[in-house]
Amino acid sequence: MKHVIIAAVAALSFAASPVFAQEGDYEQRRALSAILAEMTGASGAMTQIIGLMVPVFEDQIRLSAPELTEAQVDDVTAIIAEEFEAAMPEFDALIVDLYAEEFTTAELQAAIDFYNTPAGRSMLERLPAISAAATARGEQLGVEVGQRAFPRIGAYLETIEK
Repeated sequence: MKHVIIAAVAALSFAASPVFAQEGDYEQRRALSAILAEMTGASGAMTQIIGLMVPVFEDQIRLSAPELTEAQVDDVTAIIAEEFEAAMPEFDALIVDLYAEEFTTAELQAAIDFYNTPAGRSMLERLPAISAAATARGEQLGVEVGQRAFPRIGAYLETIEK
């Protein structure tokens, strides 16, 4: 019986070893992820997204509470913006955790190494302009899609309301 217990303890300790190694590796991946998120601007991306969402929030507030004055809409929008701003550290930590969960230590280090090369730095310099252009073009495309979709939706709704 003593040998069975020793064998079980040994098996459990060997089985647990990869878990402990992964935990240590996870902390290393998380540290590298924080560096990569900072380098690429991913950790601050939510600030830009919120800036784009504020007009949408304002429109939704106006639609859902038409009795509000413009000053009141501004106040409500400011509250939403403040809450998002307060949540920024959580968003940043979320990005870091997602990177750490998705990529290996070697992949994260390779990405950091790449972004430290001239080509990588060039990409980092250009990505914000590309993202801004994609956002602007995406907004325009969204408007065009809406203009095409809403008449079709209206026609469909007429068929089911009868």
